[in-house]
Amino acid sequence: MVLGMVLGAAACGVPGGQEPAQEPVQSTAPSQQAQAPSHQHKPVAWSRQGPTQQQRPTPSQPTPNAQPAPTQPQPTPVAQPTPPAASKLPAAYQEILSAHNEVRARHCAAPLKWSSELQAVAQDWADQLAGANCAFEHRKKNRFGENLTFFAPVGSQSPKGVANGWYSEVQQYDFNNGQFDFQTGHFTQVVWTSTTELGCGVSRCNGGEIWVCNYNPPGNMMGDFASRVLHPNQCAASGR
Repeated sequence: MVLGMVLGAAACGVPGGQEPAQEPVQSTAPSQQAQAPSHQHKPVAWSRQGPTQQQRPTPSQPTPNAQPAPTQPQPTPVAQPTPPAASKLPAAYQEILSAHNEVRARHCAAPLKWSSELQAVAQDWADQLAGANCAFEHRKKNRFGENLTFFAPVGSQSPKGVANGWYSEVQQYDFNNGQFDFQTGHFTQVVWTSTTELGCGVSRCNGGEIWVCNYNPPGNMMGDFASRVLHPNQCAASGR
C-alpha cells in the first residue's frame, strides 16, 4: 500500500671627412724596345694511342640554385566538442528528478534543478521518520514544500514510480475550480510553476521505503492555484 501526504508551506525564504690625396699619374706611352717574337710549342701529352693534344679543361657549368620544395599548408586542427559532464547524482535521484520534469512540461512548468540543500533536509527527515518506527507525518515549521510516500516491500516501486504516483492525482483535480485538496495536493506541488528546486531523501523501515521530497519555493499556496497549476490545454493555446 502506498501512503502519501502533502504540505503547503509559506515561503520564507557575478658626423665631414678630408679630401682624398692625389695619386701619381702612370705613363701610358708604349715601350721603344721591340719585343722579339717567341716561338713556343704547345705541350704534347702522350698516351698509348699516340700523341694527343692536351685537352683544355672544360669550363664547369654553373649549378642552378636548388629551389626549396613548396611547403604544403598544414590543416588547422578542429577543436573537438567537450562531452557533457556525467551526472553527479545517484541514479535514483536523477530518475526522480527527470520524472518530475517530464510531467511538469505538460503543465507549462519549467524543469526543476536538484538542490543539495533540499536533499539534506529531506534525508534528515526521512531518517527521523524511519527511526521513529516508520512514522508518517510532515516536518513541522517547514519552509519548503514537501511530499511523502511509503511503500513495501523495498524496491517494489521505482523512483520514477514515486513521482508518477504523486502526479496521478491529476485525474481528480478540478482545473475549473483550482484550489487545495488533500486528494490532489501531491500533484499540485509537483507541477507548481513557481517551484524551481527539488531535493529528495529515502530511508528504510519496516521492510519498506519512505521517500521525502522537498520543493523550493513551496507550492500549494492558497489563492494561487489558478495561476500556478495550469491545464495542458493552456500550454497548447499559449504556444509554451
